[in-house]
Amino acid sequence: MPKIAVWTVKYAIPVILLLVCCSSCNSTKFLEQSEYLLDKNQVLIKEKMEGRSDLAYELSTFYRQGVNSNFFFLFPREYAYLNNSAPNDTTGWKRFKRETIGEPPTIYSDSLTSLTAQDMQTYLHYKGYLQAQVIPQRSLRKKKMQVSYYALPGPRYYIDSVNFHSPDPEVDRLLQIDKEESYFRSGEPLDLSRFSQEKTRITSNMRNNGFAEFYQTQIGELELDTFQMQEKANVYVTVYPPFGDTTHQQFYIGEIEVYLDYTIDKKNILSDTTIAGLHFFLTERGFIVNPSTLRKAISLRPGELFSQENYNQTNDQLSELGIFRFVRIKQEPDPIDKDVIHLSIQLTPNYLFEINTSLELNYTNRSNALNNNLIGMSLNPGVVHRNFLGGAELFSANLSAGVEVAPQRIGGDDFWNTVDLRADFDLNLPQFVDYLGLWRSIYRIPSFKDKRLIGRDFYRTLRNKATTHIGAGYEYLLIFNWYSYDLLNLSYGYEVQPSRFERYSIDHFAINFLNPSTDTLFEFQLKENGFLERSFGQQVFISLLFRNFDFTRRSKTTLRGRTTYLNANIEIAGAEVYGINQLYNEISGENSEFKLGSDIAISQFARSELELRYQKQVTTDQAFVARFNIGAAVPFGAYTSDVPYVKQYFVGGANSMRAWAPRGLGPGGFQDPLANSAVNNFRLFQTGDFKLEMNMEYRFPIFLRIKGAIFADVGNVWTFQEDLERPGSQLKFGAAAPNSDSGLWYYPFYKQLAVAGGMGLRVDLSYFIFRFDVGAKLRNNAPSFRDTKAPESAWWNDFRDIDTNDFGFNFGLGFPF
Repeated sequence: MPKIAVWTVKYAIPVILLLVCCSSCNSTKFLEQSEYLLDKNQVLIKEKMEGRSDLAYELSTFYRQGVNSNFFFLFPREYAYLNNSAPNDTTGWKRFKRETIGEPPTIYSDSLTSLTAQDMQTYLHYKGYLQAQVIPQRSLRKKKMQVSYYALPGPRYYIDSVNFHSPDPEVDRLLQIDKEESYFRSGEPLDLSRFSQEKTRITSNMRNNGFAEFYQTQIGELELDTFQMQEKANVYVTVYPPFGDTTHQQFYIGEIEVYLDYTIDKKNILSDTTIAGLHFFLTERGFIVNPSTLRKAISLRPGELFSQENYNQTNDQLSELGIFRFVRIKQEPDPIDKDVIHLSIQLTPNYLFEINTSLELNYTNRSNALNNNLIGMSLNPGVVHRNFLGGAELFSANLSAGVEVAPQRIGGDDFWNTVDLRADFDLNLPQFVDYLGLWRSIYRIPSFKDKRLIGRDFYRTLRNKATTHIGAGYEYLLIFNWYSYDLLNLSYGYEVQPSRFERYSIDHFAINFLNPSTDTLFEFQLKENGFLERSFGQQVFISLLFRNFDFTRRSKTTLRGRTTYLNANIEIAGAEVYGINQLYNEISGENSEFKLGSDIAISQFARSELELRYQKQVTTDQAFVARFNIGAAVPFGAYTSDVPYVKQYFVGGANSMRAWAPRGLGPGGFQDPLANSAVNNFRLFQTGDFKLEMNMEYRFPIFLRIKGAIFADVGNVWTFQEDLERPGSQLKFGAAAPNSDSGLWYYPFYKQLAVAGGMGLRVDLSYFIFRFDVGAKLRNNAPSFRDTKAPESAWWNDFRDIDTNDFGFNFGLGFPF
């Protein structure tokens, strides 16, 4: 980084921030005599009660007037608006300050304050605080108004009994059967806001039992009786018959018509046929998709009681096939038989073929110096066929050709840095194809004390919702003057999405063949690093029954704007080969390793990774986001000493430790001499068996589509075994005496956690977010001197001595996490 940029970070920015803090931007001087600027809103609950902070937050969402925000947290935005709103303020710069940086001032309104207090009080009543009061108190100082809403909830009422009734006998019978599923339960706090969920539940239950014309409006208002017991309430829910009738109509499904190429006038219909009770109307295109696939996707059957659940499931499953652009299901009552309803499924085919392509540009800072940065470009064409085998199979072929160059070295031997060529072919079947009957066999294993290896619900979900995935791919990567490799991939597995918040991915059969080739420079590094040499040869990863399990879960957003994300992954390679090899050695009495060739090793390792994310929406446009990531990989078997290089963990780069280059930090307290080299530090390769990383960001708007972020990164990688060529890399829980070979003191892993901090800009273009982050190394993974027990200060960088090697620049698309 140029010296002027370093000077700006060290001196200019702190000075500017200090001036802004010290400046007195008096917004109130622009107000009329009778106007007051709303300066503060707060909710105060003095009573001791469970969940007081959550309740205060929920009440704060009812503010009718919001306080003005600050630009960069410090500069009041209403000042920029008022200071540039004079009649003669028509220049482009002043309009920019008024309309972009500025914000209209919030002028205090006494009537809106009273309405806010009423809304809060009503909400407390709905939450079961039937005697609650909210009293607003105003405090005026120098034309700035501060409002405190004092909430007095009082005692909360609890439910004593829940009663359901309907004059329709059949409806009343269903209400009594399903009452245990009610959102109102005896002994729980009274929460009237749940009544909307209760009405939805009752409506769903009725419509799933044939009442296709049942609506929420037929459910009466919630009735409460609070006179029987102190601070107790009896809840009464009544379902009334439809207007003009004494009973609700229960419907059965009559004829089901399926139009495979629907048009309004239906003139393109040439023939029709009936299969399994479904009446298909065909055009000249015939059956666009296999009839058995359609029959499975349609959960509705003639003669059955109408079910809204099956109706919705049919709509979803037909849409998920991917071969129809539009899916419509119309209900038509029979004109003669009033308890029969006919269904018309109208399908509009999608395009079978789709060709797409994308061009990506990226900038990579590998050296923390401008003379070694790389510019990359990749072209990614692809083709999709939505009905590859006639059964709604989705086939996709994607090619990728990318290069990275060092623009400052045009004409030199090291102008070209990387060539990456890829080809991926994927076939997704819309149904579950049991691999070798494995899941059926597991499910049929006799239960032990009513416990099965897999539950009935999970097996049913797998059979009904899983899609089968078959994949093949090839990649060629060349890093000039360093190494290249060919990687061939084959896989077979499933994807299951039980709900919109959960997703499973299971891979059974998988083969990966890695064939690397090294150049002289990298061969020298291999000779110097035994760990790298052992993990970088020709390798085959074989899994016959199980390779990978991936689970993802996202939570609903809470009232306080909190969202969590969990991803767990387990990968095992070579377990079946290891078991067969051990069985062969036991029978034959030999002690041999099964190989595919003299130089091709069958890798045997287990790898697991866990990622947790937390997001708190502070305001509508400000958020705090955190990530915790931990992973471990271990080899197993007598002949596998190290986890393959491509399966080891690393940190650094645009989505990790942003002050370090990818593979430039660690492992442990080891410091790679190439990391600070001005010549070839983009040839970094430091990896480990264990990874621990934590990241935090505070995201906020600046103006227009430009947003900012302040972030902190903490993390490192370690090896499980001692590596004499990389002293300090081993994961240790306590300090250790100096090693006799290196003479370096060994520190516990938590002392080797590196820390980075920085700021970033994001340009939000809705579909794309362009990101630029600048990270600074605040704490290193090793102290500045290691011959004794170093004090904590030896790990931290002195801000006064900051230089170009302490910064990392990262461009990227999307958020880092």
